[in-house]
Amino acid sequence: MRSLLLLLCFAAAAHAEDAPAPASADVRIVIDVSGSMKKTDPLNLRVPALKLLVSLLPADAQASLWLFADEPQLLLPLGRTDKAWKAQALAGADKIHSRGLFTDIEAALNQASEDWKTASSLAGKRHLIILTDGMVDVSKDSKQSAESRQRLIDETTPKLQQLGVKVHTIALSNQADMELLKKLSQDTGGWHEAIEAAEQLERMFAKVVAKTTPHDTVPLQGNKFNVDPSIQEFSLLVFLGQGAEPTKLVRPDKMEVSEIMLQPNVHWRHEQGYDLITVEHPQPGEWQLVAKTDPDNQVMVVTDLKLVVKDLPNYVTKGDALNISAHFTDKEGDITKDEFLKLISLRAKDSVGGAETAVAPDAAKPGYFSAAIKDLTPGKHTLLITADSQTFKREVIHNLEVVEQLVSSQVTVDAAADPPQLTVTLTGNKDVLDIKSMRIMAKLSNAYGQNTDVMVPGSEGSWKLKLPVPSPQELLTINFAVTAKTLQGKDIRPSVPSLVLNTQTLAELTAPPAEKAPPPPPKEEAHKAEPPPSAPAETPKPEAAKKPNWLVTTIAAGLINLVLAVGGWYGYRVYKKRVSAKQASLLDDLAPANPKE
Repeated sequence: MRSLLLLLCFAAAAHAEDAPAPASADVRIVIDVSGSMKKTDPLNLRVPALKLLVSLLPADAQASLWLFADEPQLLLPLGRTDKAWKAQALAGADKIHSRGLFTDIEAALNQASEDWKTASSLAGKRHLIILTDGMVDVSKDSKQSAESRQRLIDETTPKLQQLGVKVHTIALSNQADMELLKKLSQDTGGWHEAIEAAEQLERMFAKVVAKTTPHDTVPLQGNKFNVDPSIQEFSLLVFLGQGAEPTKLVRPDKMEVSEIMLQPNVHWRHEQGYDLITVEHPQPGEWQLVAKTDPDNQVMVVTDLKLVVKDLPNYVTKGDALNISAHFTDKEGDITKDEFLKLISLRAKDSVGGAETAVAPDAAKPGYFSAAIKDLTPGKHTLLITADSQTFKREVIHNLEVVEQLVSSQVTVDAAADPPQLTVTLTGNKDVLDIKSMRIMAKLSNAYGQNTDVMVPGSEGSWKLKLPVPSPQELLTINFAVTAKTLQGKDIRPSVPSLVLNTQTLAELTAPPAEKAPPPPPKEEAHKAEPPPSAPAETPKPEAAKKPNWLVTTIAAGLINLVLAVGGWYGYRVYKKRVSAKQASLLDDLAPANPKE
């Protein structure tokens, strides 16, 4: 009996080790193949763009591919994005066409997200990417199309919010329903891009895939980048202009690598608009890219030494601060060793205006760095968060949009009420809106698919929605519909950010602004015992006062200062070398075993 139990334990342990780790993200990719694509994408550039997106997905994610027009068509079922799945996806991309009759966005989103209803894992890491060039068009009857569009807002969006899905929309052509697509993205916390030419698709797909499955990257400056020993692999994405010369790479040992001069550890995908070069076990040191510089080129790396930045919002309201929180991890977990972190400089640079902000050590959280970026101007921004050390560099690239908010919202909780009550207060911008003309409807949705429409009462420019606080197991979503007139009498529908409320988000929304802890006081020196006071000795009568020799005094003081300066400089150099050596030691520990050239 005991042997049987031991055998069962060993079998269970072996099964646990063989069980695959949970996926890092779940991505559904939905591509429009309606007939209008013949005009907006005559060269079928959706094919190489989709191939790039597939190639950039990490191996530990899961994804599925869909085509849609009259109805959704599953191109490739959900699966781990390993080499086998990617090979099928790359082949399947060639099946993209432009023969569909209608553009049924509602059916596409509902079908692609259908199985999420019964799954509980990966909520918050679920992403749905949709590319379309048109309006909602489900039949020749325009009324049916209008009804489908409204259902997308009233039913599909709350469902996706409840399921923790972020919708990322790409509008190809100015004929697309920009208002609807942007609303889908904003209400679900996704990202929206609008382009007028299919030639931009590859760049847009690269930006969107970075939103779904962020990569570790290193800075590419002046077409040069540094590879430290902890980097196991890098993938260099190079966008090619018309008539571009063949791309080349120069290794640290000055050896050239190109598509026609490959090495066993180099994989090269060349398409008309880009090169994607992957190098396994790269040689440490400075690499050089021989190609035209492009701000969208990037170096993605596989490494255990990571710069981790807490999720940043895709949309920020004008006047709000963008709070950054970052830390470093290795294969053992968070790095908190002060001697490692001391020589790391962390900075955030805004693409608009080029302003830089220091991301400083957070006194309240050892091992963390933090900063608040304020006064961001409306429009799209690219934020570069760069870590620079003597032994390694890392970079995080984040795209965001700062939006004007004509109607602001604030959530408060009255815990003393019985039952506890939350209040959402909405305020209109009196400098732009005719406050008396404003009407606000709220749509309340729960996890059971129940929707309730509520007119929000208001007076004197303030509207208050009062509701019971959700229980810890509940998730409440609130979507707002606002109608108003501008001061000039023009009809307008201001957008209000949706609220997805549960115990955790309520705590975050109602918490007072965090104040940085004051720096720790300097360490006091150990108290030294003083000798007991003794009787004052008689002061001898001074002889004739001697005049000081100021020249000798000045030279002596200068020599002393010089010795102190040299000693201090030397001591600092020794200290930096020690810390640098410790960082280098960690990088060596993280370096892949048996590197191949």
